[in-house]
Amino acid sequence: MRSACDEEKERIYKLKVEGFAKAHRNKISNEETFILNLLEKHFNIKIERQFEIIYNNKTYLFDGKYDNILIEFNGDYWHCNPLFYKSNYYHEIRESTANEIWNYDNFKCNVVGSHYRKFIIWENELNDTDKIIERFKIYLQRN
Repeated sequence: MRSACDEEKERIYKLKVEGFAKAHRNKISNEETFILNLLEKHFNIKIERQFEIIYNNKTYLFDGKYDNILIEFNGDYWHCNPLFYKSNYYHEIRESTANEIWNYDNFKCNVVGSHYRKFIIWENELNDTDKIIERFKIYLQRN
């Protein structure tokens, strides 16, 4: 039986072969929309979607921003979740190793977004939305 991760890899590979990957690079995933909607509804807040920060004349896109919290939804495949990928894994579509992707994500969050707190949700966490809600509640209380 094929896993959802394998099916997603195949779907993405087909997009690459058809030449659609670059055209859809900034597409908002259903999962991202789901989790941001969930947080908005549960906490009765409004999250600014697709929040941009310009750093050294380059634009960096974050999935959302609420108050002083940047919210990032990381797909397990696109961001090479360390639970599933080794640092030397080569991501064919992004043309980078997992380690290079992690370094970029760390730079984006910790340097570009240094004036904000970061709330990162991994795709594999979607099976426990109660835990995500509880983590975000703690973030809101820390203010």
